[in-house]
Amino acid sequence: MSSVPPAPCPPGGPLHATDFGAIADGRDAHLLASWDTGARHLRVRAAVCGIAVAAGERLLRLDGPGIAAGVAFAHADVGLPIHIPHAGADGEGLTTRIARVLDARTVLLADPAVRDVAGVSGDVIWPCFLPEDIGKTLWIEGGGAFNPSAADNPPGARRHIMNYGDPHAIQARIEAVHGPGEIVLAQRLTAPGGTDIPQRIVWGSDNTAALLRAGEAAIAAGASVLHFPPGLLCAFATVQDFSVPDPPHPGIGRVFGLLRWVGDDADTFLTDTGGNVLFLRPSPATPRAFGVPARGVAGRAHLPRFAATRRPVVVIAGDSMSTAEVWNGSPHSAASSPMGALIEAIAVQNPGKSCCFVDRSIGGATWEWLDRRPEVFPGWYADRAAAWLDYVAHVPDDAGAPASPDLVILAIGGGNDGQAVSLSALESVVAKVRALAPDAEGRPPDILMMNARPSARWASVGPDSPPGTPSGNFWIFQAGREVANMLHRSFAARHGIGFLDYEDVAQRVLWGWSHARSALRRVPDTDAQECTRARPLALRRRCRDVSFYLTLPGASGEEAWRTVGALAVQVGSRPDNVAIIGTDAAGRMTLQVNAWGSATTAIVAVGGGGTRLETGGDRSTGDTLRWFMPPGSNVVIAHEGAFPFTTADIGGSILVPGAGQGGTALRSTIVAVSGTPGILYLADSAASHAKVSAKPLRWGGQFFVASDAGAAVDLVFPGAGPDGADLAARIAEVVSPTRVVLDRALPITGQMPRRLFLGRIAMPRRSLPLVVTADRSPDPKLHVYVKGTQLFVGWLTAATGTLVQAWRGPCVRYGGPFLPRVTPDSEWPVPLRATQCYIDEAMIEGQVLTDAEMWGTADALYASPWDGNGVNHLTHRQFSAVDMPLMRAQDFATG
Repeated sequence: MSSVPPAPCPPGGPLHATDFGAIADGRDAHLLASWDTGARHLRVRAAVCGIAVAAGERLLRLDGPGIAAGVAFAHADVGLPIHIPHAGADGEGLTTRIARVLDARTVLLADPAVRDVAGVSGDVIWPCFLPEDIGKTLWIEGGGAFNPSAADNPPGARRHIMNYGDPHAIQARIEAVHGPGEIVLAQRLTAPGGTDIPQRIVWGSDNTAALLRAGEAAIAAGASVLHFPPGLLCAFATVQDFSVPDPPHPGIGRVFGLLRWVGDDADTFLTDTGGNVLFLRPSPATPRAFGVPARGVAGRAHLPRFAATRRPVVVIAGDSMSTAEVWNGSPHSAASSPMGALIEAIAVQNPGKSCCFVDRSIGGATWEWLDRRPEVFPGWYADRAAAWLDYVAHVPDDAGAPASPDLVILAIGGGNDGQAVSLSALESVVAKVRALAPDAEGRPPDILMMNARPSARWASVGPDSPPGTPSGNFWIFQAGREVANMLHRSFAARHGIGFLDYEDVAQRVLWGWSHARSALRRVPDTDAQECTRARPLALRRRCRDVSFYLTLPGASGEEAWRTVGALAVQVGSRPDNVAIIGTDAAGRMTLQVNAWGSATTAIVAVGGGGTRLETGGDRSTGDTLRWFMPPGSNVVIAHEGAFPFTTADIGGSILVPGAGQGGTALRSTIVAVSGTPGILYLADSAASHAKVSAKPLRWGGQFFVASDAGAAVDLVFPGAGPDGADLAARIAEVVSPTRVVLDRALPITGQMPRRLFLGRIAMPRRSLPLVVTADRSPDPKLHVYVKGTQLFVGWLTAATGTLVQAWRGPCVRYGGPFLPRVTPDSEWPVPLRATQCYIDEAMIEGQVLTDAEMWGTADALYASPWDGNGVNHLTHRQFSAVDMPLMRAQDFATG
């Protein structure tokens, strides 16, 4: 049901959003923004540039630090308004438009300059504000602590699961324009003032109502395509961010889910009620054909034990996408789990084998379930005290005789745990499978892994729904699945495991793009900054892949690298997923990529023969604090009582009762604290709803849960061994949340503060020759580039300008959007700067299927022949568009 009545359809021809009032007048800019807390005035400026333009001429050339900082012209700037200081009458600024872009520094203006300007620096702003911008909505990425759009909503809820404590966007209406670089907003800015870092600023007409009118009219007319005009079309607060109790726009789900959006040279900028950007763009009217899916399984290379067995036993351990109830044992069933196509592909490509397939999948499964016991039990799970993997290790063959698996398909891809996926549980499961009974030649069972498809982006709202029924924002869950999907993809690449990349294919046929088909786009450099652990260098642009150079202004490479400890470069969406770059005692570069599950500094006491460890320093709230943590959120909100957290608690471990899978305790890391109204941000999201007043929060120390015992997870003590080496042990027994028994004795005695990491190091530490330490020239440059599963680290030699590769290879990283940061181990001795910064840009190839075609729909307004469940279980159409092409690209043949 829509609160906006549909307008009548224009007679004949395709439906265009402009026919219903849509205006593609959006502006997307990199600008410096500043404001005073509690005020409504906002000021923007570009980096200062040198200006050269002659009176009566339209040719404008820029030079100087603004261009060096990446604020350069692009062909997409044609038509944008631009303000040039000193070039107007009486030395005032000239506001005109860009008629043509000649190169990165030179444009042709629509109007000639009135005065000569040469050798003068000033703030050249493009795009700039115009009087007609009054009434439009403005959005600033990472602009402030909270979105100020509505005072009656708890501001602490305005950070979604992907923020990890990062400042949220500002989103407000423009009330007045005082000049090209100064406006007044309709709401007071409750966030702290802006910074000197270029930020992404977007403003334009709010087309939410127009999209509703156009979409409802198209659906009512039986159309399947909605056409968009060239330019940037903005729509703000279109769908509901589940962590914000704003009422959504009923009916927008159908517009998002039932129609193809098409338009050449068209783009959209959409946000939800929390200010989070939604990825949905019009596809080209004539989209290119998708390429062949990636081959992630290579016959004998990934399946050596399967290859050596004529009657292999294949055990499937996954979630509801692979349960027997879904695929009904038939490889042609289109109630269609991934297993239908996978079983058929394995059997067809290996005609000389008689495969025995055994299903051990459980709906709702996560890696933590598979690592120990599930929380629901199918009929075959006779002993509920047994571990799930016990039912993988011992199965009946086709004749009913006891058998061990030759191939285990770990079909848990992040569909249920998303951004809360446990790397330690994943590693533990893989280690346990490889420890199962070997064959006669000593080979462990083969393993195949996969990831999850993106979920539907809307929740169906039927015609009988009461007014105001929300259409949920499933994009948030999709963003969470990206976290797990990249983790699975990079983990499999790092460990040589055969991998089925369902997300890559499904992204392309649902959203029109994929992670593997993205380009890099230049964004502004950062200013030089003296960094500390509390104040890292931030690129301020949310991305998935990133490339940049680190420069050390004013210092020689030898001076800088001789005095530094280490730099931690964030490479994934979790704050503890970092590449640590530093030097060892011999002056060689060291590189270590970590994806630890939990890290903290705590008082550590080791005794009992060196095997009993106890962490201290933890505190609890007792009963003084009423708090809640909504499911799927990383936000803990206090309602009453003293809020005991301070910024000193950031980086510490926390144990949240009732917020984990099935109501178990959630162990996480504190990433941000807001004292008013009492908001705590964690690195992990809640799996269950937690709202308590009697159970205390515990924080400050390292905490342990029962599943840590016997898991393939290291407890690492950095620098605690001889000559500063790391010490590591595993947990044999969990006595309490702060006390464990280790599986080996460690040469640590007494009580001492220690930095602890719980979780295995994802890539071995590597010592590399550090050429830059011998570089005495100023401004040395270290290059970091992370894309997909690959990490590149190198340096640019000052003498020859040659880029030297230090390391290139697979690294385990979490996916999803994140803000790249560079954090020094201590205070960096010289200012640090990121230059030549690039972030990923999605390449739109064409939206092939709608939500209804991918997942089905319960919406009676849309006549659909498809099946599926409308949210996350696929249809016949998706089965043929995703599963079958992916299977045909794989090599399962083993001879």
